[in-house]
Amino acid sequence: MRKRYLLILPITFLLTTCQTTKNRVLMQEVTVQKAVNKAIIYKTTHNYNLLVPVIMNEDRTKIISYPDPSDIYYQGKLSVPAQLANGYLLDNRGINENVAFLSFTYQEYSKLKEAPPMSILLSRIVDKYPLKELVYCGERAQYQQDVKELNKLIKSGLIGCKRVL
Repeated sequence: MRKRYLLILPITFLLTTCQTTKNRVLMQEVTVQKAVNKAIIYKTTHNYNLLVPVIMNEDRTKIISYPDPSDIYYQGKLSVPAQLANGYLLDNRGINENVAFLSFTYQEYSKLKEAPPMSILLSRIVDKYPLKELVYCGERAQYQQDVKELNKLIKSGLIGCKRVL
């Protein structure tokens, strides 16, 4: 009887660990989807418009969220940010104040069969602090023509928006 107990314990731990990892991955996917549903506009220190963003931890020592090459599309197109007035960009990936940009372009990244190992991703970060401004402008669904309406909002001083940076 004791031998069976010893075998069950590691299997139970393994199943619990797998389930926890699966839940963590699902939570990250849900978080990214919710972030893309937000109208997030931003300005960067350099032109990173074509580079793939990742999300780092607060200390900027680890990447905590990155896309699979098949996930860098938004509405059927590569999810490069849309150009807005006054140098702002409209996020199509789900960035936040902990964003960093990789040296991979969206085009290059989309051709990969799978996401590179973490060591490669970390080595390809071109800027850990790329943002000059980050502004939340509500839910993206509230805008019928998001680029046009956000440009108008920018020109009016971003009234009603929340500046994060």
